[in-house]
Amino acid sequence: MKELKKLVISNMDTNEKYGLIHPLLQPKTSCLDHANAYSVSKFQTTCGSADILSHIFDVTYFTVTEKMDMVDRVMEEVIFSIALILMKKGSLAGLCLFLWYYS
Repeated sequence: MKELKKLVISNMDTNEKYGLIHPLLQPKTSCLDHANAYSVSKFQTTCGSADILSHIFDVTYFTVTEKMDMVDRVMEEVIFSIALILMKKGSLAGLCLFLWYYS
């Protein structure tokens, strides 16, 4: 069975979240231009990084399942790369990796 994609809309004024689940929320393609990432503020890049890290920690890294060495190593590499990207904001290679991780 195909997993349904989810969407959460947050109202920061009232601290409420609204969820929506529908298969049409899954994009068919994604066209990412790293040149657009240069205009993103450091704050927004940091927020995106925190989002990526929270998904890694929540979904795969701290699960109580049998040991998955390869998956753990990939997740550790993503965590390490996000830290490097945050330290070297503006690096073309870093921005490309960031967009790939976030997609």
